[in-house]
Amino acid sequence: MSYFLTTTIDLFQGVLENRGIVLIKKTNDHDELVEYCIRGIAIAAYVSTNRSLVKLLGCCLESKQGEKMILPWRCRVRIAAQVAAAIVYLHIGKSRPLIHRHVKTGNVLLDDNLNAKLFDFGLSLEIPLGETYVQALVEGTIGFIAPESVDTGKFNEKTDVFAFGATFIEILTGREPHDVFIEASRDLFQSLTPAAESSLRPVPLPRRRDLLVFLKSNLIKDAKQNALEASAELAARCVDVLPEKRPTIEEVAKELRHIQNM
Repeated sequence: MSYFLTTTIDLFQGVLENRGIVLIKKTNDHDELVEYCIRGIAIAAYVSTNRSLVKLLGCCLESKQGEKMILPWRCRVRIAAQVAAAIVYLHIGKSRPLIHRHVKTGNVLLDDNLNAKLFDFGLSLEIPLGETYVQALVEGTIGFIAPESVDTGKFNEKTDVFAFGATFIEILTGREPHDVFIEASRDLFQSLTPAAESSLRPVPLPRRRDLLVFLKSNLIKDAKQNALEASAELAARCVDVLPEKRPTIEEVAKELRHIQNM
């Protein structure tokens, strides 16, 4: 089992004539990343017609928002909805479902108008014809990897839904999902040392009701209460420990459109 570390990638902002601001993605000198980079470029070109996914311009990608800020509620929900729309396209927009496998806040780019585009397809894989999952090495970022994938190395649409849910939790709370899962199930981690809590080892997910209570108490509260509660409930459903209880990404996208109108 291995976990991909984002420290192997450097991102730079640049300007191309007649193209405006672009993102330049530079991979550090690691032989094991060659296949990852080649796959990322190939898949980015394959899906670049979708407006919620990064458009590939040779070896350049669109700009990444560099400054940390607390965005207004409607902006945060719109970003989540755009990321969900991008995943919908990956899952149903081609002849075979394409599983991103690395959905997280760090792989969402924001343009000058704070519109979101999902990028980094280095871990993405298509589900083979006639199969319901793809088998692969467990890679990604702790807190965003579905527990069943950690156990089995199998990835499908519901694993991307889990990663989206973890991403949505970070958007809603401003906290990393790994930390949220620990805090929401503190009774399960009484014996953990600080060093163990900060390690790369995956932690058990909290019960949905415990996570929901935690989320409702720790949301960035700048919206109507019914919209906040609906968002917390959707995020909790997306990261359910049982994949069959998670919604499809199409259902997630539909619910987010409803939340935007609250």
